[in-house]
Amino acid sequence: MTGAEASGEWPWGELGIEENADPLTIRRAYAARLRRIDPAREPDAFRRLRSAYEAAVRRTDQPAFTSRPAEVIVPGVDRTAIVPVEQALRAGDVAAAFRLFQAAHAEFRLSFAEMNTIEESFLNHVLPLPAGLFLAMVEWFDWNKATHRLRERSAPLFRRLDHRLDAERWYDELRRSAAIRRYRPFDLRPFAARLMMRGPPRWFELFGPTGWRLALGTPRRTLSGLIKQFDLYDEWLADRFDAARIRWCRNRMKSGSVYLIYIVVFTSVAPIAGFVDSHEVMPSLLAWMISLTLALQAWLVVLLTRWIGRVVVRLRSRKTAP
Repeated sequence: MTGAEASGEWPWGELGIEENADPLTIRRAYAARLRRIDPAREPDAFRRLRSAYEAAVRRTDQPAFTSRPAEVIVPGVDRTAIVPVEQALRAGDVAAAFRLFQAAHAEFRLSFAEMNTIEESFLNHVLPLPAGLFLAMVEWFDWNKATHRLRERSAPLFRRLDHRLDAERWYDELRRSAAIRRYRPFDLRPFAARLMMRGPPRWFELFGPTGWRLALGTPRRTLSGLIKQFDLYDEWLADRFDAARIRWCRNRMKSGSVYLIYIVVFTSVAPIAGFVDSHEVMPSLLAWMISLTLALQAWLVVLLTRWIGRVVVRLRSRKTAP
């Protein structure tokens, strides 16, 4: 609960009306503020306004007005209120239709049959919408609930809707992981998430710290898992990722050969320098063999560390399992 909610100003301050106003004033204030909010761009403001409206109605001892009110006759129904909503839908402007529907809905100008009809129309248009508007409509109509009355009748459509909801949840988790900057030796998801969400790949990534980590193969398993999940939700999320970046990540999942290139190149620096200085082959060859042996030993240490890390994670998961 926020400070405004804890004080006496909420929900009246959110609605812009005096405390303990009558139900008609509450509905009019809610409808007026709703016209100035775009749920697609301001989902948090929409949720706050909706919560304030329902809280204000409850404090007047009146039944809260939800998206599916009881089957009773509501005075003030306007038979023409649905016309602009349908016109906006036919024109393909779902966002405008949704705003018009919310405004008429808040003023009780729609009959229950009209609300049910227009809800089904919105359901048929919701899947291709941008994420903000899609999530706002899902929350408004409670389409994410397993007990929704339309689920049985429109089962294939709801399966696709649930799939997109899973995609949106996965994308939000990926963004949160990418925002983590603290180093975690056994948690490679933040690094792999940042790698996927960058822009077009740059040539210097392969030779910098990113390239070294990929060449060592440490985050390869994590990156492979994220790419598989991306492929599962590609239909909904492909336009949010750079296509060249995703192809680059797929190639980095096969980074064993890149590691060998690093070994050959960087273990040759000292022998070549020694040969240039002394012009003797055998000491340079011996130095190269020693460098190569040390590099392979370091690689074995990395493999052992990765294996220990996986064992630790499995043991911790077993302890926390019910």
